[in-house]
Amino acid sequence: MKAVIVFDSVYGCTKQVAETIAEKLKNKDYEVLLHNLKDSKLKSIDCDYLFIGSPTRFGKPTRKLRKFLDAFDWNNFSGTVVAFDTIMQIPENDPNMEKTKAKYIDNGSAPTIKSTLTQKGVSVSDKDLRVEVSGLKGPLVDDALDNTRAFVDELLSH
Repeated sequence: MKAVIVFDSVYGCTKQVAETIAEKLKNKDYEVLLHNLKDSKLKSIDCDYLFIGSPTRFGKPTRKLRKFLDAFDWNNFSGTVVAFDTIMQIPENDPNMEKTKAKYIDNGSAPTIKSTLTQKGVSVSDKDLRVEVSGLKGPLVDDALDNTRAFVDELLSH
């Protein structure tokens, strides 16, 4: 089995999540390609699982990731996409918690990736990984990488 992980990262948190997904998949005997969109463009992708991730920036994926979703030729892709993102943890005592969550998180990167690719006819997992970051720039919350590993385990168990 083969997996490709395509991601963009601004402060390094999404990269940490991508690397943890890659590590977990390798431990499950997957052949893994980890691709940072800052490095180069992908011409084609042949894999069983394609993990696509971005930080949620102002309620959406980064521009680099949005360009990738729009420019890539999805017609020849036959695997399943799994979306993931990093999202800012909203303090529980925030008086505008629901409003902030609705504006910046609910329609964040992972849901946008899923809806964009579903509209293009791509097979997309109904499960997505949302990983919280403490503050705007990080670090990841304490249980973030453990939750990432558990997500991969659960995804592959089906």
